[in-house]
Amino acid sequence: MAVDLPAHPALRPLPLHYEPISGEVADTLRRDLGARAVDRARTAHAAPYGYYRVTGEQALFVKVSPRERLSHVQAVQALVTQLQGAGCPVQPMLGAPLHITEDAMGLIYPYIPERFAQDSTSEAGQVGAALRGIHEALSSIAPSVAPAKISEQWHAVILRLRNCASQDPLVGEKAADILSRWEAVVDMLDQGSQLIHNDYHRGNVLMGPEGVVAVLDFDDAIAATGSPLIDLAIGLERFCLAGAAPALGARLSAAFLGGYGRGLADLSAGELECIATARLLFSLGILHANPRWDDPGWQAEHEKFIGLLANWQMWQQMLVEAGLRP
Repeated sequence: MAVDLPAHPALRPLPLHYEPISGEVADTLRRDLGARAVDRARTAHAAPYGYYRVTGEQALFVKVSPRERLSHVQAVQALVTQLQGAGCPVQPMLGAPLHITEDAMGLIYPYIPERFAQDSTSEAGQVGAALRGIHEALSSIAPSVAPAKISEQWHAVILRLRNCASQDPLVGEKAADILSRWEAVVDMLDQGSQLIHNDYHRGNVLMGPEGVVAVLDFDDAIAATGSPLIDLAIGLERFCLAGAAPALGARLSAAFLGGYGRGLADLSAGELECIATARLLFSLGILHANPRWDDPGWQAEHEKFIGLLANWQMWQQMLVEAGLRP
């Protein structure tokens, strides 16, 4: 499994920085999309892959991806179309993929100005409510293929991670602990199993004056079924806990869960910590399976996940202060 470094590597993303470009890709986008100007975002992706902003009669966002991913892209688009029909705030693709090169295709979307959630209880509640709507819609959508249970995918990767000689001591300790009680972990990961988003963080949720405008990146949603608690754990980690002072983190967590509509009394902070730990270990396992220690982008991702892993014991207490059971 290849590592696709994220467009927004930081926990608190900033809008993409675009620069004017010329050349074959720009000429193609001008010709086929009637663009007056083409800008490319500065990311870790090697050209021609990456993100482009097209200015013309309509402002467009173009993601250039490997053509070999076409069947995956089509499956994701079919899912997003169903979510749009259910009234979820999503960003469906416009038309068929555009031919960029023999190896690359352009996925075209309406351009939505990037504004990400801030540390306010109102926006935390809006983000939680949007997730609830997506979960309700996903629960009634049958997978286009028969995806594996997420617990099976994660177990294989975490097992390899534990046996990796080059890992951080903290990672080895956490992996051994999770694997020692894997039967209980499986119950958490597969509880109420359905399609989930599985990457619900600030960079994938665009905000507007009235709340959530679009939830992006459903690439993981078609890969495996799992408990909605996985998205709750990720959402709490990224929107409420990471980078927040304890008192603020507790307030944001309570607002997020209130917006979602999940009662505090029926959630356990320890359960969410265990789910989050398993997911972070899975992410680190993917990175360790594709080591690129000399790549600054890869190294930044590795350090990010290590930092998140180290903080969850403290965050578990913040969730208790928000009203969850220990």
